[in-house]
Amino acid sequence: MKKSQNLKLQRNLIMEIDEEICLLLAERQKVTREVQKLKAEKNLPKEDLAWEEEQNLNLQMLGKRYHLNSHMLVEVWDKIRNHVKKG
Repeated sequence: MKKSQNLKLQRNLIMEIDEEICLLLAERQKVTREVQKLKAEKNLPKEDLAWEEEQNLNLQMLGKRYHLNSHMLVEVWDKIRNHVKKG
């Protein structure tokens, strides 16, 4: 197989993975909206720093498990959480 064909295959694989990530983020967003509704119904604060810290600890564990940069994972989730808080 030529290098250019292999490159194209690898890039297609990356695009498929990116689509799966987007699908999972969309599903996560649906669940987050449900959590926001439940919090509103129970008059709970929108922000839960203890839960965010628990998420961060889980991300650090996942980073180690999958050999990913834990700091990067927390940064990504901070962006996701900040986007949710704005919405």
